[in-house]
This record gives sequence, structure tokens and C-alpha cells, in this order.
Amino acid sequence: MQQEKIDFIGLIYGDVGSTKFNFTVDSRNLRKFDYVAAPHEEGYVLAQVMDIKGYSDLKFEDAITIKTNGSMPPIKSDISAYAEVIGYRDKEGHLQAPRSPFEAGAQITLAREDLIRHVLGLQAEKENGAYLGLLKGHDLPVYLNIDSLVQKHICILAKTGGGKSYACGVLIEELLKKKIPLVIIDTHGEYISLGKPNKDKKDTKNMEKFGIKPNDYSNQIVGYSPLAQ
Repeated sequence: MQQEKIDFIGLIYGDVGSTKFNFTVDSRNLRKFDYVAAPHEEGYVLAQVMDIKGYSDLKFEDAITIKTNGSMPPIKSDISAYAEVIGYRDKEGHLQAPRSPFEAGAQITLAREDLIRHVLGLQAEKENGAYLGLLKGHDLPVYLNIDSLVQKHICILAKTGGGKSYACGVLIEELLKKKIPLVIIDTHGEYISLGKPNKDKKDTKNMEKFGIKPNDYSNQIVGYSPLAQ
């Protein structure tokens, strides 16, 4: 997929590989985890900013002097970013990683929404998708294709406290909205609460950002317990 050369934010510099690169930053609005587009012989490749650093000519001795007498000399500073490559889609729609390095001096731009959707596979829409939330930093709605979800195995992986159970709960709620039957082995009793709408004021306020509201699924949920008498 091609992308117009808009939102120019810097140039690739230094030693360059095919999976990562450094680039100068001309925009103070660039943030860590933002998506950028890098030109390549295969077309524009999607990458994600993993680190941003500021460099200046202010030395330690000069900082001590400033602290002592309070005078502030002119300070020259520049910003550099480090990005890791996600990839591009080939003609068959498969996600691929570049096999040759990017060119030093190549112009980096902010990734457009259509490139992000295309490479990350966020093509599902509201009608046939399960709404997970918004892509951080872009307010881009993320829908997973329900047909693919129910026809294949899926696995939710994260470290302890990373939100696995919450993400699973979101998926379950989205499937309930579509009237899709589910069997849940809930060993920790985490999902029986889906039968009642969330009335917590803080949570309700946060829901507004995502364009959702509390729902009641009590007429769709039946709980069974082996300990029940």
C-alpha cells in the first residue's frame, strides 16, 4: 500500500537494518508507540516508535555552573526516535517483513489510518465485528472479525495483571450482543457479573470515551455450579 508523503517528521540515519531504524524527529508531537511509515522497495512499511531521546550540547560541568550562578546559556538540542518494523501486506494480503534494509536519508512520515488498518488487519466493521476498544494514540476503533473468532482457536496472552480476563470479558460481551451461544468454564467466578449492568460511576464515565454504555445480559446468562445444593 502506498502513502502520500504527508506529515513528514524526520529522516532515517546511521546504521540501518530491515527490522529497525533510528530517525531524526522534527515534530514535537511525536510520542512513544506512535505508528510511522517508512518508504521501502516493497512500498510503505508500517513501524512503531519504541523510544524517543533528546540530545543536547549541555555538558555536566555546564549544568553545575548553571545551578551555581543561575545563568542559562543557549542550549542546542535535537530529538531522535527508535522504531521497530511491523511490516507490510503482500499482493495476497499476507503480512511480510522487509528482507532488505531501509535507506539512510529516507523520509519518515506519520502513518495514515488506512495504512494502519491495512497492515494490522483491522478491516472488520461494526456490523460483523467484535468491538475491543480504541487503538492507543489514534482513537481508531478496533473490531475483530467475529466469523474468524468463532471458527478458529484463539489465545489471549499477557503477563499477570496484563488484562487477559478483562479482554476475554469484552469479547464475551460482544458475542452476547450478537446472540452467539457460549459455554464458559468460569473457575474463578469472573464472568457471572456480566448478567448485571455496571453502575460504577467511574467506569460509566470512562465508557463515554469508547462510545459504549452499561448493558444487562441477565436474560442470556444461566450459571451452573457443581457446589450448588
